[in-house]
Amino acid sequence: MHGWFSEKQRKARIDLRERQSSDAKPIIYLNEKNEEIEVTEVTRTKEYSSKFDDVIYLGILKEQVCTK
Repeated sequence: MHGWFSEKQRKARIDLRERQSSDAKPIIYLNEKNEEIEVTEVTRTKEYSSKFDDVIYLGILKEQVCTK
């Protein structure tokens, strides 16, 4: 699995959750160094075409830790 992060996507997700009156919890995964990182999207391959122009590649993910 490959992790990606976009601040614009994170803010859009928060805005959507607020309109729906539900919590917008961060999505947390462990990376290859066993560090917890927040992602906004996960893909099976590194080939990815985001709809958000600020997306950055975070690397290979090991497993989802939680949604905080």
